[in-house]
Amino acid sequence: MLTLAAALLIAALALEGYVRLVADDGMQFDLEMWKYAQALKRPAVDPLAGHEHIPQSSAHLMGVDVAINGFGYRDDLQTLDKPGDVRRVLMLGDSLTFGWGVAQEDTPSELLQALLNQANDGWRYEVVNMGIGNANTDMQVRAMDLAGWQFDPDVIVLNYFINDAEPTPERAGGLLSEFSYAYVYF
Repeated sequence: MLTLAAALLIAALALEGYVRLVADDGMQFDLEMWKYAQALKRPAVDPLAGHEHIPQSSAHLMGVDVAINGFGYRDDLQTLDKPGDVRRVLMLGDSLTFGWGVAQEDTPSELLQALLNQANDGWRYEVVNMGIGNANTDMQVRAMDLAGWQFDPDVIVLNYFINDAEPTPERAGGLLSEFSYAYVYF
């Protein structure tokens, strides 16, 4: 019995080593989403919001650097103060709005901001990226209620994808799901 237990432990460690050293090339979607949840997210104080980003956190995911600002969003915004010549747009959404797998300058909010600022209509535009991966519509609206109004938005855009109708997930703990690459990979 002890021999079987030792053999299983060695096999499990070998499998874990294989996934960490060989299979994880930084582009495995499930592993990268798990790393995102581990490095950049935490359970929200309000359970209806599900989860939120950890302010001032960063990670290298899906081949790009991802940085979260002091407000908890993937955005360059550093102050709540909105100058008089600025129109502020809030982008609510999930990983698509967040810009999963693309550099910050290629996120939908950054592209929209650049496009709006080309208009030369007398306004400057700031588009705030409030996208959070794996957030459904209920969670996005709750995040808006909790934090979005502080940005004094002129326009709010709720981005919707088919999986946004899913129920708010509950974090399931456990040693394997928290620490094992192999568990996530397989």
